[in-house]
Amino acid sequence: GGSPKTPPKSAWKGAASKGDAGKAYDGKPETRWTAGSHAKGGWYALDLGRRAYVEEVTLDTSKSPKDTPAGCEVFVSMDGMDWQGPVATCDDKTEKATTFRIGCAARHIKFVQTGERGWYYWSIHEIDVKAGVDKERVEKIRKTAVAFGLKEAK
Repeated sequence: GGSPKTPPKSAWKGAASKGDAGKAYDGKPETRWTAGSHAKGGWYALDLGRRAYVEEVTLDTSKSPKDTPAGCEVFVSMDGMDWQGPVATCDDKTEKATTFRIGCAARHIKFVQTGERGWYYWSIHEIDVKAGVDKERVEKIRKTAVAFGLKEAK
């Protein structure tokens, strides 16, 4: 049992408006993906390799504390073409790490820069995705179990 695991980083595929997207999830906090100086509309997209119920995503920039997004909107998609959102946003005040509460099923997650900050870069040293349980699905399963006369699990 337990909650579904986050798809392994080996299954992930990154893409970005520029820069080496793979460095944001290579498991090495000392390497980083960077878009260079912040540009409005710059983006980073992550394909998790399969659908997951994404609780939250953290963009870790501890090694470049000021390279957090200068404002950001987060979009989600099942196929990488049809995007929903923004499902989360951030302002330009975060330092070291930016955590977004997502709370929905997705396979693709895209971060789009909404602000500009000329003197720092936008970088991601490591992306962390926390997958959880799709509450609606759990509720459906529970109702089905009750309908089949099973006692409710406490």
